[in-house]
Amino acid sequence: RMLDSTCFGKRHMVSDDIHVDKDVYVEMIGQGDRYREQMEVLLHDVLLACLQKGSYDARSRTLLGRLAKSLSLEKGVLCSAEDSALSRLKAIHEGESEETKAARAAAKKKQRRKKAVFIGVSAVIGATVIGVTGGLAAPLVAAGAGVL
Repeated sequence: RMLDSTCFGKRHMVSDDIHVDKDVYVEMIGQGDRYREQMEVLLHDVLLACLQKGSYDARSRTLLGRLAKSLSLEKGVLCSAEDSALSRLKAIHEGESEETKAARAAAKKKQRRKKAVFIGVSAVIGATVIGVTGGLAAPLVAAGAGVL
């Protein structure tokens, strides 16, 4: 029966004349507990991909919530995936040596200093450009005012 459902889905994905809703595919995939575990693993993998980016904000959580809903998973599945990822990250962070933590803090401080220098140089260059163009434009403005 699953083979017939898969062939049905592939046939309709190729044809342009019939639109099949995503629920048909979720229903085909969601038959049985074996597929439910795979959907939970998929949700967990997407969570880890969001965390790997370096930020996990409300947009990421909304995406995961909608994905869980479209896969017919309960909200508790998302919460448990978040909890397990958090516990793993805490374990990794606690397992770091003091040297690694110090190196990370030094790199962050160096990055902040580099950003501050870049902002300062940009401000000096911008002020110079405004001063030079203002100085060059002053005779033209005076000539224009003299004509009036």
